Amino acid sequence: MVEGGRGAPLPPTGEPLEPTEPASPPESSAPVTGPDVTPMMRQYRFYEAFYEDAATAARLLGITLTSRQKGDGAIPMAGVPHHAVETYIARLIRAGLKIAICDQVESAPAKGRKLLRREVVRLVTPGTVTESGLLDGSVNNFLAALVHAGDRLGVALVDVTTADFWVGESVDAEGLAEAVWLRRPAEVLVPPTLPSGDPILVRLRAGGAAVTVRPAGAFALREAEERLRQHFGVIALDGLGLGGRAAAVRAAAAVLDYLQETQQAPPAHLTKLQLLTLDDHLTLDESVVRTLELVEALADGRPQGSLLRALDRTVTPMGGRLLRQWVLRPLRRPPEINRRLDAVATLEANPDLLERLRAQLRDLGDLARLASRVALGVAGPRDLAAVRACLRPLPALRGTARQLDDPVVREAADQIEDLEPLARTLDAALVDEPPLSPHEGGVIRETHSATLADLRREVHEARAWIAGLEARERGRTGIPTLRVRFNRVFGYGIEVSKSHTRLVPEEYVRRQTLVGAERYVTPELREQEAKVLGAEGRTNRLEFELFDELRGGVAAEADRLLRTSRAVATLDVVAALAHIARERGYVRPRVDDSSLLEIRAGRHPVLELGAGETPFVPNDLVLEGESVDCLVITGPNMAG
Repeated sequence: MVEGGRGAPLPPTGEPLEPTEPASPPESSAPVTGPDVTPMMRQYRFYEAFYEDAATAARLLGITLTSRQKGDGAIPMAGVPHHAVETYIARLIRAGLKIAICDQVESAPAKGRKLLRREVVRLVTPGTVTESGLLDGSVNNFLAALVHAGDRLGVALVDVTTADFWVGESVDAEGLAEAVWLRRPAEVLVPPTLPSGDPILVRLRAGGAAVTVRPAGAFALREAEERLRQHFGVIALDGLGLGGRAAAVRAAAAVLDYLQETQQAPPAHLTKLQLLTLDDHLTLDESVVRTLELVEALADGRPQGSLLRALDRTVTPMGGRLLRQWVLRPLRRPPEINRRLDAVATLEANPDLLERLRAQLRDLGDLARLASRVALGVAGPRDLAAVRACLRPLPALRGTARQLDDPVVREAADQIEDLEPLARTLDAALVDEPPLSPHEGGVIRETHSATLADLRREVHEARAWIAGLEARERGRTGIPTLRVRFNRVFGYGIEVSKSHTRLVPEEYVRRQTLVGAERYVTPELREQEAKVLGAEGRTNRLEFELFDELRGGVAAEADRLLRTSRAVATLDVVAALAHIARERGYVRPRVDDSSLLEIRAGRHPVLELGAGETPFVPNDLVLEGESVDCLVITGPNMAG
């Protein structure tokens, strides 16, 4: 029996024919107890919370608290429609709760049972959200882990929705903490030994991060090393760049352990580990990011009025997230800077190819997050349809990029995988407009499975017989009010108003009495009903099996899909920068190792946009490091 967040046992549940039918208990080994965990259980077309969880959900969501029973023993309930559950979960997550999703794990009851089996399939927390409706497409949703080891701080940052995985360690705890803070993690994992008043933790909590205290064993070094070796399939951690980085190893293993626990499956799509260091990029602190308004306006904290908003002409969610990372982690080595500038200059010099590339990029959805949902086993039919839509423009996109003579662009083009076989498989198997749930049928094309086609034909023929029954029986019996009705509890029945019951044939068997009518069945109707319901059950089971097999095939390509999404993001960012350079007449800077800073007719991108129709006056600036020892800058305008 799964227990509710306040310790009360959940009522029995199952997939009833009617919402009032009794149900069976869910089964799960997921850790869903705790004062901040609210189980939401699928019942019929709703997700329901019970007992004290129901009262909390009703208060936070502004919905009505109900109960199926009255008087003593009544169980408080609060439910939300299954098709809108993401919206409600988002509000509960923002309120600081964690949601245990209890869902059906079969499309039809197994032989000998009337009710569908349910399990806790996932624990949704601020840092492990995967539903697109709960996420901002332009911003990463990071889960972080912090651990102190002597004088060193170890950190890990993972976005399970995009497979971005960063790990770092440094004696400069303040600098590394700034790097974590700039990524605004949604949730931070800490060991029980870290005091709640730790300055880093206080800052992260003040920035809106939820803090989750994990067992000490999740950070234990020996277990952490073994977990990382198993996850990445390596013998030694040196190959991952983690040799001698005990604090980083402990933090990285802690996030993997938490993801395994919350997703109820290993995060196998996390195959690339990146080192978060302080020497390969310019380190920015909170004050710099805020006062320079790099990603948010100083006045109201919104993106409008920031440098990022002024420069962002990306057309894909992946590109938008990458540009944000570039703004917050500026390169510091001239060769790397010039390599990016070369790519932008090449695209800017080829306007026809540039705009063709951007047009092809616009047809792409969020491939990274779709691939991650598939890999985690939570993707639905519409997610697979969205993956299929993303795959279609890739060949043309790769071909356009390969026409541009630049190493960055060519490298990105070569990393766009050949996924046409996968696209053909999805086209052949998945209907054009699939339903939201894989359990409702109508997901797989009949041409994909002969067995499925036979079952659907059996259902169609039985339904056609039932559909014609009303006209046949009216003509045979002479009853003008005769109707064939369907009820989820009693099934199909022949309904006759009470004023005409004297005309009912002897072979009619009464099934249900209504206020103004009687419902009957015949042996033939029962036979056809059994065909419909039996074939529908077998059809739904087969469709789900075929869908799950299809989803598994896409999941097997998750690594290639994610590699492609990273290449797409790079193309999108350099194309966006080239586009805005042409749009606003920006010129390429000359970057070298000298100490000279010389700007001729410089225009501040944010201020120029804010000037509107007022002409912006360009400014010149020359600073020579060897001749200037001190500058006195007064006032915010001069400082800008």
